[in-house]
Amino acid sequence: MKVTHSATSQTIAAMRQEELVDDAPSEDARMRRIKLTTKACEAMPLLKAGWRATESAIAEVEREIPYAMTSDIRAAVARRTFIQRLHDNLRPAR
Repeated sequence: MKVTHSATSQTIAAMRQEELVDDAPSEDARMRRIKLTTKACEAMPLLKAGWRATESAIAEVEREIPYAMTSDIRAAVARRTFIQRLHDNLRPAR
């Protein structure tokens, strides 16, 4: 999976704002390291459950349609990643 520097930076900034990541020591001054905070680690079981539910829901839909949806999903995710879609849907309504 290719991720741009900009996308990574924006994601880390958003996670930092939510107190999910913090700086970590780095031996190389050219590299910035981050680590998950206790808050992020405590949220992990809920996040994993959410991913399992998402995967199960997709599998359920695939069983209900007469053709493999995988190629359609790959094309859709190539246009706009699943993470981008989640991010857009998690934004507060305006």
